[in-house]
Amino acid sequence: MTELLANSLAEDIREGDKDAFELFYRMEYANILHFVRSYLGDVESSEDVTQNTFMQLWAKRDSIDVSRNLRAFVFTIARNNAISLLRTRARMGRYEDKVNLEAFCHESVTDQINALSLKDLIEQTYQKLPDHIQQSFRMSRYEGMTNREIATAKGLSEKAIEYHMKIALRLFRDKLKDYLPPSLG
Repeated sequence: MTELLANSLAEDIREGDKDAFELFYRMEYANILHFVRSYLGDVESSEDVTQNTFMQLWAKRDSIDVSRNLRAFVFTIARNNAISLLRTRARMGRYEDKVNLEAFCHESVTDQINALSLKDLIEQTYQKLPDHIQQSFRMSRYEGMTNREIATAKGLSEKAIEYHMKIALRLFRDKLKDYLPPSLG
């Protein structure tokens, strides 16, 4: 799902657009079901949790933060619903659900969900850069070019490219500070 589509769907769903919700539902239902089923194990419970997740999304649509990743929001709801079910089952003495609960509560699952938000935030930050700085940044970070090579290719001075990198990195540090270690933030 593209960032533009995701942002548009998030806004439309937040405003109560049922067609946008249905589109998002059709796009993500199988992903959520697969995610939940990998921890719950059985199809019926997984389908119930997935349906409940989307019902909660619709009920909580006013709380959608359109600047955040909608998929991450829905995966978090699904995770919480599945954990609730696993806790109930574990209290009833089902050993396999205790194991699944521990696995589902592991920080790696939270990290995967947070990675969706981080990826979205990086893309949003990159899109905020002016085109000429985006180009310099892409040439440096994705194409592995040196500042001198970029300057030659763009017909600019090396100092201009250094300035482009400084602006880009400052914006990334500012926007990603919550995800960076304290020494880098």
